[in-house]
Amino acid sequence: MLATEVVKMVITVICILFLVYLLMSLYFARINSSKFAQAQESMERVNQALNHMELNGLSEYTLDAVSPSKWLVLGYTENEMKPNSCNEKSCLCICKNSREAKQLEKCSEEGVCSELLNLKDFKEFELGMKDNVPVGIYLKINNGTLEVREA
Repeated sequence: MLATEVVKMVITVICILFLVYLLMSLYFARINSSKFAQAQESMERVNQALNHMELNGLSEYTLDAVSPSKWLVLGYTENEMKPNSCNEKSCLCICKNSREAKQLEKCSEEGVCSELLNLKDFKEFELGMKDNVPVGIYLKINNGTLEVREA
């Protein structure tokens, strides 16, 4: 009788652990899809800002409080490896920060990129809060070249 009780307990524990794993997987999948949607919305805001600049003859524009937090803004120019969605052209990307050497792969899989002509190379930066101020994106067109930096 004792052996059957132990087997029942082991099976119960395994089932509970499986349910916890399943719930955690669903939770993190939902969080990641939400952040991807935020990145898409932010990239759309960048494209709208560039259109607004062109239509109104503006040379600079600042987007405040861009999300998702802890994701990177990266630029890929003509002479380097790029995410698949860049189609061998220069592009601006908002990607999940992998904090490892596989950032390019992470951008290809989970990032949002937009092809931009004449993008000047810039230092990547992280979205979120910096010194209790939300990080934005500063855009500047200088002699036909698009400069991007943290705002």
